[in-house]
Amino acid sequence: MKNIYTHISIAVVTFLMMVASTCLMTAPEAPIREGGGYAALIFGVITVWAITKAMLMERDHEMHNIPHHSHA
Repeated sequence: MKNIYTHISIAVVTFLMMVASTCLMTAPEAPIREGGGYAALIFGVITVWAITKAMLMERDHEMHNIPHHSHA
């Protein structure tokens, strides 16, 4: 479970950084606007990766920890 919380924390932090980097898209200089777009894209990819990894780890945790006395 510890790794799941790590991935969720990474996702939250990179999501906040992605939102903050979108402010660069309002800069008057073209290279800064373009860099802001790429920064938001990179932070978005990292966020999606961390969320997907956490969800897959949670699914594996639930699939392997099924009580043997339960009736499905």
